[in-house]
Amino acid sequence: MTKRVLIVEDSQEIIDLARRTITRIEGCTFDGALNGYDGLLAIATASEPYDLIILDLTLPDIDGLEFLRRLAERDFSGAIILASGHNDTVLAAAKRLAEIHGFSVLTVLQKPYAPSALRQIVSDYTPVSRPSTRNAGEQANDVSSATLIPFYQPQFDIETGSVVGFEALIRMQLSNGPLVGPSALFAHLRNNEERVSAAMAIAELVLRDLAFANRKISNFPGISLNFDARVLEDEEAMAKFMALVERHKVPKNKITVEVIEKSLPHSDVRLLEAL
Repeated sequence: MTKRVLIVEDSQEIIDLARRTITRIEGCTFDGALNGYDGLLAIATASEPYDLIILDLTLPDIDGLEFLRRLAERDFSGAIILASGHNDTVLAAAKRLAEIHGFSVLTVLQKPYAPSALRQIVSDYTPVSRPSTRNAGEQANDVSSATLIPFYQPQFDIETGSVVGFEALIRMQLSNGPLVGPSALFAHLRNNEERVSAAMAIAELVLRDLAFANRKISNFPGISLNFDARVLEDEEAMAKFMALVERHKVPKNKITVEVIEKSLPHSDVRLLEAL
């Protein structure tokens, strides 16, 4: 089985070392990028998707964490090796963030790392089948039967360091196993009615969790929930949302509605009215 490997690394010396190491492994092909944007371009223009990305967390343009976010938006479904000279705490946090994005992290390498360690990891890795390589009908079936899973990102007061809230981020567990980002869900929706239905399904899960947290945790700060502008301007969307709030008996001051920037509203007036 061919394994396509991409290293995104700001040191040409390390790229050359990785190239010599990986191209000696039977069935491996290798590409390198000296910065994040070139790495994303290589992914977008590749004739076949990469199976494995070796990512340095310190890049000259965008950092490794932003690279992971942009990679998630492209629904990359291969595996990741994180590499950095940062301390173990930073590397562990980066690994957790990558996993929240839905990536499989094979390992975290402290730089400088031994070529033999990299060779062993790449040799042992077996690429899994990716949903992005299947036809549109199969992908749609996976999405329609997916399980929605909310994750909660803490929001901090930078002056006191205290947690002042949580932002709800939705992920989907596909029927064949992979955890993917919201773009796979929203790309599958055909019209605004389906977008509203999906948004209410997400809101139902988040309000359920908020109600539970509010009962169990004294002075729980609350949750912010993202809504597409096209959903908010729908005449029935906010009425449906408020009905869910009432049903779950959630204090309204524990909810923040955020308008995501992905799409602009058809009508500013309707959006303002809803807000």
